[in-house]
Amino acid sequence: LSAEYERPELPTPDINTSVGIINEPQTWELSFKGAGMIVAVMDSSFAPEHESMQVMARPNMAKIKSQADIPTGLPGTFRTLKMPYAWNYYDNTANLASASDHGTHVSGTVGASGDPEKAQVRGVAPEAQILGMKVFGDDPSISTTYDDIYVRAIEDAIKLGAAVVNMSLGSTASFLVDEENDPARVAIRKASESGI
Repeated sequence: LSAEYERPELPTPDINTSVGIINEPQTWELSFKGAGMIVAVMDSSFAPEHESMQVMARPNMAKIKSQADIPTGLPGTFRTLKMPYAWNYYDNTANLASASDHGTHVSGTVGASGDPEKAQVRGVAPEAQILGMKVFGDDPSISTTYDDIYVRAIEDAIKLGAAVVNMSLGSTASFLVDEENDPARVAIRKASESGI
């Protein structure tokens, strides 16, 4: 049995004020901006072409620089230096659009590198790379996903060298058949053991 998760809806906080709430500018002054890190975001949608997801302040720190850096056998494709890997795990396609922009919002919160003076978004780790791992489908009438879909994404995030995995699955709890051997728990444990 695969647990089912409801697609999260777009939150209301403004990212340009929320980074101040968590004192992020002070962290940036200490040179902690996510350089050399890969963050896997598992969510509903992604927009690698968004203006705030185009710039890598330190491109030499990028770990995935082209399609050649993506391990053989993974389904995703290189999009930009900021979002070097993206795939729709639910529909097994390259389409990243969705009825919900939640994944775009979350990836922006994590690592957008836009210029706030130009009304663009800057995330918590603007020098990090983002893996856009869409685990919710294209059909707007289906608002859920399942363990087996995001377990594949977790396994691929490990292969891609992610340091962090963010899973905005929209559910506060789920039903586990076998807590110790549940596939989702096993995948999360493997990710943790690999250093994520």
